[in-house]
Amino acid sequence: MTAVQQAQPPRFLGEGTVDKIYKRHMFVEDSKYGRIYVPLDAAQPCKPDVFDLREIFTVGDDVVLTAIRQQQKQQECNYCACSIVHRSELKSVQGRIVEMLDKYAYVDVPKVGRIFAPFSARTDGARFWHGKNANVGKIVTMKILPQPEFHKCCFVAFAVYPDRPLMVPETKDDGLNNFNAKCDRQPESVLKQLGMIVIEPNNTDEGLIYAQTTGSIAFSRSLLNGVKFEAGDFVLIDAIKKVSNHHDKCFWSATHIELIGGLPCIKSDVIPNRFNPSENCVTVDVYAIVCRSSHSNSSIWLWNDLLGRIFVNNHHYINDLHAMDVVTVKAQFTAAFEDVPWSAISVRPVHENVDQLREQYGQLMVTDDNWKVLHVCEQTTGGFFGFMEHPTKGAAFMAWTDLNFGEVPPTKNAICRVTVYNQHRDRRHPWRAILVTQLDPENRKPVHEHPMHGTTGQLHYSIQAQIRQHKSVKQPIPVPANGNVWTVPSATVTTPRIIAQHQTSSSNTSIDSGRASSGLINDSIATTPIDHPPGFNSAPLNTPIGAERLGLSPSQGNQNMAMAEVLKKKAQTDTAVEEYEKFLCDEMLRRPHLLMKLISSDLDAQQLLISLMKQKQLNSNSTAI
Repeated sequence: MTAVQQAQPPRFLGEGTVDKIYKRHMFVEDSKYGRIYVPLDAAQPCKPDVFDLREIFTVGDDVVLTAIRQQQKQQECNYCACSIVHRSELKSVQGRIVEMLDKYAYVDVPKVGRIFAPFSARTDGARFWHGKNANVGKIVTMKILPQPEFHKCCFVAFAVYPDRPLMVPETKDDGLNNFNAKCDRQPESVLKQLGMIVIEPNNTDEGLIYAQTTGSIAFSRSLLNGVKFEAGDFVLIDAIKKVSNHHDKCFWSATHIELIGGLPCIKSDVIPNRFNPSENCVTVDVYAIVCRSSHSNSSIWLWNDLLGRIFVNNHHYINDLHAMDVVTVKAQFTAAFEDVPWSAISVRPVHENVDQLREQYGQLMVTDDNWKVLHVCEQTTGGFFGFMEHPTKGAAFMAWTDLNFGEVPPTKNAICRVTVYNQHRDRRHPWRAILVTQLDPENRKPVHEHPMHGTTGQLHYSIQAQIRQHKSVKQPIPVPANGNVWTVPSATVTTPRIIAQHQTSSSNTSIDSGRASSGLINDSIATTPIDHPPGFNSAPLNTPIGAERLGLSPSQGNQNMAMAEVLKKKAQTDTAVEEYEKFLCDEMLRRPHLLMKLISSDLDAQQLLISLMKQKQLNSNSTAI
């Protein structure tokens, strides 16, 4: 244990009654420790949506809590609470002891996870447990409360009963959706999140997808509708809040999956886990950006836009790396930490094209000054967690793993330069810090090197292009059997052939370039000229919609008529409706002579066009229709 860790105040269990209560703080009288200051944040591990303590507590309430000694008195109190619940809210669970140490134990509880059980926990009566009548493998009953994550545990035992049976019957749901703090804080659902398949499902167990914005997402094989996939493939996921019965630290369940596949910018494979050779795991080769480099712990934390955070332990530590340097890293999905699931097995510095690589793989990292520290809670391990706020961006969560230098947390109300990324784990804190540097109060500059690079907050355009290209390859495209209703009803279509894919480099690719990139070309399509409606000129009318935007002649355009079917399919998805409507409005103004054929042959198009015509002012030609 380092000197810094020894200096950290220990956390302890307390109990007492509420003495005074205000909106954002209150006081509890403990018979042993006296008056304890309770900030609003202490209630949030159990009640994440509370904004007023008076809504859940009243004077005289019987409560239990965890607390630490304050280095400086606050509100004339020596102690500050880290978490607090009503005594009646303690949850009874039963689990197996998996590790016994000098002053505490770890207990695994199904569906809840690992519980931190200090020897100061109560047992029969008001006596302390002291680890009596307990050994590794023994089943014990506990009363637990949620806490800020400590030793990878989100719950702490307030009472331990080694020889008492569990009196509360277990249920299938177990109430964890309302009780687990992490699950409660997250949104009800998310849409179109980019993630990687890290564990394939089998006949009995769900698979697992990891997305840096949400964490782990469980999914079933049926969602992919028989499409071939493998670990290492990327997907777009819709998911709802749900605790997984199979995967630890997984609070999402997928409801829809769109397969993208492997991306050229990431090499992936499934090989034996370097840290547990009896298991196989996804292994990737990528470029990454250095965030925190801890000399005292000989550890490094990295970032990659597609994977999220990567941990480098002391075996692969490189001493001369600094914030925002670029490395190439081989990492494995070990899920050691919920928000840092990747563990490096080799790291090499990069010295060429550093700016370009940082730009390509670090666009989701947003750096800004004027982040103010609102709250810091120190932990007995020498770590801490806290909350920050920015005038325009809102709130962010930070922890000791985010410090730019050293182990001492920034002080309350300190102004910092912070690099963050957007997340969906917590509704109240939409940003997660990955690099925190306190500013000098006089010159308002970082006290340690913390470069600021301009970023968009969106994936780099080259990565977006790879995703679009692979989506077009992976998605099946139906071939019309009786002609293409978007051109001439009497046209006949033969079996299409696949050509080389057209890769765009722009993030705002139009529908027409999307049709060209889908790769379907018809070798033989017989077209029938369209008679001109009254009042129209004699310009050729057999050019398919969008052909002139592609720079195609009529004969070239005829070869691409089947692409209209792709566009038609796009219109059936919510995400493409706006783009589809924009395209149709444009075509109504450009070539209204095709509307008659379109309306007469497709009822869906007819309804949509009529709706659009009511909203958009057409030119004189379209008015004639």
